[in-house]
Amino acid sequence: MTAPDPWTLLETLTAELIGAGWTRLPDLPPLADEPTYLSIRQLADPTGILRVHAICGPRLNTELARLDADGADGSVTTWSAETGALPARVILAAARAAHATGDASAATALRTAGWSRQEINDGTHWTEQRWSSPDRTRQVSWFPPDPPFAAAQWKIHRSDAHNEATELEACEHTPEPVIAALALTD
Repeated sequence: MTAPDPWTLLETLTAELIGAGWTRLPDLPPLADEPTYLSIRQLADPTGILRVHAICGPRLNTELARLDADGADGSVTTWSAETGALPARVILAAARAAHATGDASAATALRTAGWSRQEINDGTHWTEQRWSSPDRTRQVSWFPPDPPFAAAQWKIHRSDAHNEATELEACEHTPEPVIAALALTD
């Protein structure tokens, strides 16, 4: 099965998010160091707090981020999660999870869905916690901070809408319900 053209995927994603009440913002200019990317499309959720940044070039790559007013341009990213070329329904589920109240952990959501957990350690301390779906087609990994070399991060391995393996990363500040939604939503 051939993946659709990235521009078709971008237009489909844009239409579906707008249909769900999101607003299209002005496109950002091309990245100077990436001339193959023609533009970066921005969409804002109805609250104006969450954004989807879609970079379209040889592939479609998207990111869900929370912005708070603070910086000189009016916003600072407080967390972000790659969403690759996942369908709008997965991105919308993650956005709803970002607005949910409560302290639901990714571990609880994954365990409730029947995922298994494994701790990986280097002999002195654990270096990764990994959850695997019952059919082993998806994984979520939490990597704790490793100062001074690396900040903590999440990695989600799943197939995208075209059954291509997708490795998504999210920063340590990404709400755990967002991680669970990105892993569990079909």
